[in-house]
Amino acid sequence: MPSVRPFQQSGCVRCEMPWDGHRSAYRRDEEQREREHQDALHYRGWVLVDVHRWRWAVSDGTGARVRVCRATDSRADALRAFRAKVDAIEDESIGGRMGTTLKVKRVNHDAPTPRYQHDGDAGLDLSSMETVWVYPGRTEMVRTGIAIELERGYVGLVFPRSGLGSKGLTLSNCVCVIDSGYRGEIRIPLHNNNRDGAPMLVSKGDRVCQLVVVKLPSVAIEEVAELADSERGTSGFGSTGV
Repeated sequence: MPSVRPFQQSGCVRCEMPWDGHRSAYRRDEEQREREHQDALHYRGWVLVDVHRWRWAVSDGTGARVRVCRATDSRADALRAFRAKVDAIEDESIGGRMGTTLKVKRVNHDAPTPRYQHDGDAGLDLSSMETVWVYPGRTEMVRTGIAIELERGYVGLVFPRSGLGSKGLTLSNCVCVIDSGYRGEIRIPLHNNNRDGAPMLVSKGDRVCQLVVVKLPSVAIEEVAELADSERGTSGFGSTGV
């Protein structure tokens, strides 16, 4: 009587994939899940780390750390708490980069997008989109090629760059104010304060100023008959000495 060999399943009954293929796919899925988990631990310049019995949010830039939750909490709960904690820190801090969204429209297609040169910088660099000579004692309106939309409750303050200011090229009005309702192209009034009488060349693409976005408090106006007393009182110019 012929011997009966036991039936051996060579692959998955459902998808007919060989078992070796199943093991490879499982390893790939595990590696993908691990990469996604590692990515989730980094958020807005912070990283979630375990230290003893607690999980902490640690800033990549400053090294500051804030306690998030217990190490025994589930991964999903820890990630939710981590992101909420980082959002609260970044949105409320003056240096928070994601506290608001700055919408930028290119009026000139060659215009570079405003950007921070270094992590932690206060100002976004704006560049000239034209080449102009600024003569001593004269002011030239320089185009930046961009328009912006600020969220209500924020203001854009344009300051001169310190490098140009040290050479005598500054803003004629010192600081430009961009209200949240303004939608036109940003133009910069560059003024030449150079005392040696030399004109200054501004070339297309040169960074000429910096835009600082600041959150504004809501201010209510109340008219009163008298103001509260203070130590300084009405003392004005020069009252504290030179």
